[in-house]
Amino acid sequence: HKPGPSLRHELAHGKITTGHCFHDDVIYACWWMYRMVATPLLKHWNEIVEHSLARSEGST
Repeated sequence: HKPGPSLRHELAHGKITTGHCFHDDVIYACWWMYRMVATPLLKHWNEIVEHSLARSEGST
């Protein structure tokens, strides 16, 4: 038996239901994935957001 939740396995085999979305393990996994993706981008956030806003304001 492997320790911890097997979320990837359950998702891959279609065993995740809408009720699972509110489980602590799933919320933590979503937070962890967000943190892995967003944290490296934070140092560039102003540059990215300002550039996107300038482009969107210029096109309207």
